[in-house]
Amino acid sequence: MAYYIALIFGDAGGYGFTIPDVPGFTAHAETEDLEKAAAVARRVLTDHLAALIDHGGELPRARTLKQLKADRGLKEDFAEADAVMLLPALLPAGRTKRVNVTLDENTLNLIDRSAADRKLTRSAFIAEAARQMATG
Repeated sequence: MAYYIALIFGDAGGYGFTIPDVPGFTAHAETEDLEKAAAVARRVLTDHLAALIDHGGELPRARTLKQLKADRGLKEDFAEADAVMLLPALLPAGRTKRVNVTLDENTLNLIDRSAADRKLTRSAFIAEAARQMATG
């Protein structure tokens, strides 16, 4: 799995994230909890990368921290950043595969009710829940 280096900027409203290697990526989370902010940034990155792929693009190449710091065009960004973090390059969808899963009856009923409330299929609900758990 690829990881991108994100620059984190704290402000009175929460945290902002940029990734120098991912054109057009920015994320902002209105929380003082960095863990929650990072979860938001991971979800935004997943959606951003999916949009790039959907429009015929490729995943941008991820540089090392040393390579980024050597980039003179990023010197000011690094000077202003409050922290640096690795964010995983997760893609939300691929080829569909059928799987067998064993769940207890009560859990399955909970999934079905929650999926119906969100107007999702059982499979879509489980996939979305798994992505959220894996990225946040």
